[in-house]
Amino acid sequence: MRTPVEPLAKVLVIEDEKTLAEMIAAYLARSGYQTAVENDGVAGVHAAREQSPDVVILDLGLPGLDGIEVCRQIRTFSDCYVIVVTARTDEVDTLIGLSVGADDYVTKPFSLEEVITRLRVIMRRGGAAERRPAPPRLDPHLCARRLARCHPPAQRLRDHQGLALRARRGRADQAARPAAQPH
Repeated sequence: MRTPVEPLAKVLVIEDEKTLAEMIAAYLARSGYQTAVENDGVAGVHAAREQSPDVVILDLGLPGLDGIEVCRQIRTFSDCYVIVVTARTDEVDTLIGLSVGADDYVTKPFSLEEVITRLRVIMRRGGAAERRPAPPRLDPHLCARRLARCHPPAQRLRDHQGLALRARRGRADQAARPAAQPH
């Protein structure tokens, strides 16, 4: 008896060319991804909200809402990865797509292997489900004070001549004294 295998990621394909959409979805499914397909922009936004995919593969030329607006709306509620697949080859289209939140941009015609390789790269870098919040911003002055308490500068800092650097009143100045020689 086979045990069910956890899918590598949930992928939503939003593409108006039904044959191409099904081909992408089938290829991804054979590669271990869970897939869903929508053929217009409005349904695509709704599906992204309901299904919470890890990755959206998005065409720009969609009926209902164009892909730029779909991407913009998805970004209001999701941090999933978005890979744009489109026939638009002008640089301005690429720049607009990336600026509204797409993570990658592939122009048609493309190979299915290229799309899945890009998807693997994205997932290898940390899938949307594994994204971690950014580390808190550290106050450099607070860090310096804590470091000075744990490791007094006179014990840890030496200049190029071996002279210890000393700290006075919480500030590191360059008052040097000869370092103790080991016996």
